[in-house]
Formats: sequence, C-alpha cells, structure tokens
Amino acid sequence: MSNNNCPLYAEDLEVGTRRHLGTYEVSEEEVLEFGRRWDDLPIHTCPSEAASGQFGGLIASGVHTMAMNQSVMSRHFISRLAIIAGKGIREMTLDHPVRPGDTLSSDVEIVSIELRDGRADLTTRVSMVNQEGQQVLDMTGVSVIRRRPQS
Repeated sequence: MSNNNCPLYAEDLEVGTRRHLGTYEVSEEEVLEFGRRWDDLPIHTCPSEAASGQFGGLIASGVHTMAMNQSVMSRHFISRLAIIAGKGIREMTLDHPVRPGDTLSSDVEIVSIELRDGRADLTTRVSMVNQEGQQVLDMTGVSVIRRRPQS
C-alpha cells in the first residue's frame, strides 16, 4: 500500500496485505458513558453491580468494542481508501471482555477484492487484542471502494 496522501483504489491493494492500525486506550469514564447512552446494562454502567457479576467488574459493551475498533480503522485505514461505503459484516466474535484500563491494538488484513465496473467489494478481517494478547474482537467486513479512474 502506498504511503502518500492519494486515495488508495482497489488496484492499489493486494490480498494478503496486513497492517497494524494502532492502539486505543479504554477509560472507565468512556465505558460508563457509552453504556448509559447505548447499552444500559449494569455490567456496562454500574461498577458495584458489575463487580459481583459474571465478569467480575465493569466491561465495555460489544457495540462499544466495535466502535473503538472503527475509530482506529477510520483514522489509519479507511480514511486512506477511495471509499464509497461500508457494505456489511460477514462475521464477528467477541472472545474476551474489554475492561477500563485496557490498551487495545488492531490489525487489518485484506482478504479479498472483488472487482466490478467502477468499484470493488473489499473484504477485510480485523483482529483487536488487549495488552495481554487476548483477542477481544475478530471481525470480517465488506466495504465498497472505487476502482482507479480510466485516463
């Protein structure tokens, strides 16, 4: 993949390419705020109740985990693409909970590029792990990107 500021078209990408996307620091304040707004369950919103629950403490919601990953993806990968839109998620697992204080690290791999007229379906697999190397998110998604314009 190119390192300049020009958008990356389907023809600029290669199946099998992997890229480290960076890290994300998870704060308790963010977990509580997101939970209260979008997933109002005690495991996401009430430290005292969460402490006696199945996970032994406050955890981020799965949707929040996806949003944290999207933040890293948007800044370090998607913003570089000649993106048209997201198309969907093919599969996703949340193998370990995300906790306040975690440092999450994301990597992306290009799985396939299906060329069409003027556009392509780009399938990527994202893996997000915590500071202990435990996988917290494994997701395969599809985006629609532009093909290089004909001269």
